[in-house]
Amino acid sequence: MVWAQADRHHAIYSRLFLIGTSIIGGNNNTVFPIFSEIRGWDLNAINAVSGIACIMKAVGVLVLAKAVQKIGPKMLSAVTLFLSAALLIVFGTTQSMPVFLVMILVIGFLGGGYEKNGGMTLTANWWPTKKGVVLGITTIGIILMNIVYVPMMPKLLGSLGLGGGMAVIAVILVVVGIITLLFVKNNPEEAGEYPDGDTSFSANAGEILRQMKAYKSPFTLGKVCSDKDTWLIGLGSAFAFLAVMSYIASAIPAMMSYGYDYSLETAVFAVGGIFGIIGSFIFGIIDQKIGTRKTFLIYFVFIIIGFVFNLFMSKASIFCWLSGIVIFAA
Repeated sequence: MVWAQADRHHAIYSRLFLIGTSIIGGNNNTVFPIFSEIRGWDLNAINAVSGIACIMKAVGVLVLAKAVQKIGPKMLSAVTLFLSAALLIVFGTTQSMPVFLVMILVIGFLGGGYEKNGGMTLTANWWPTKKGVVLGITTIGIILMNIVYVPMMPKLLGSLGLGGGMAVIAVILVVVGIITLLFVKNNPEEAGEYPDGDTSFSANAGEILRQMKAYKSPFTLGKVCSDKDTWLIGLGSAFAFLAVMSYIASAIPAMMSYGYDYSLETAVFAVGGIFGIIGSFIFGIIDQKIGTRKTFLIYFVFIIIGFVFNLFMSKASIFCWLSGIVIFAA
């Protein structure tokens, strides 16, 4: 039973990551150029605000942290998905560029709800000692953006128009939100299961719950903000995320500027996405085996190698393939 519950939750977590990555960071090569061309808006300004929206997701993580404690990760995920769906309708239909830019920022902020506070908290609740492996599986949703969202959106917007295309994405968010409300449990206890699927938990459950209720965290907001590890972890994650998102946002325009055909660029992203699925799973296993810090260092090495290949993309198409495969695999 626990594995059926786990598979269901893994699938939903993966969808949360896919949605957040797509509608917050995945529009630069797909949606924004089309909106810019049809509406006559400045694409550079839109892309700049899109970058800020990724920062707004981090702001959303901080602001919505209390909400996840009060209403639980399931409800927070559903509510922020519903709000994002409503804003996508405005996003797709507004004729005002300022309103459009505000929608980008608010949608980015809400991603801190369902994708980060929601999905990450659910993962930690269900798999407290196996988070590495589970995240290796669920973060495959991030990679699926390149296989599903990037090639789909130009076709969708081309056939249904801007408003119709974004309405379809909004409906998908609503459906995922409803599925989350109906089938997701905040913790395994609500489903009659045990953390990590470990039935021995029941023998010590009473004592563990008593300790949890009596526990007083020594970390105040001031202590957290003054701790060097907070900033090292935050900046390290930020630089890694910045590097990967910069590649995703600029690789296709860069390859086009070098004279490569669009079919090559989409193929690199599609194949890279497949390697990303494999890499996500393998990095999860590595994390579980050697720890997060060492795994993160290996991840950085992969990113550096990928960007070295990236420097030579103009020389030969093989470097387009190598950079895409290595970066997405990480």
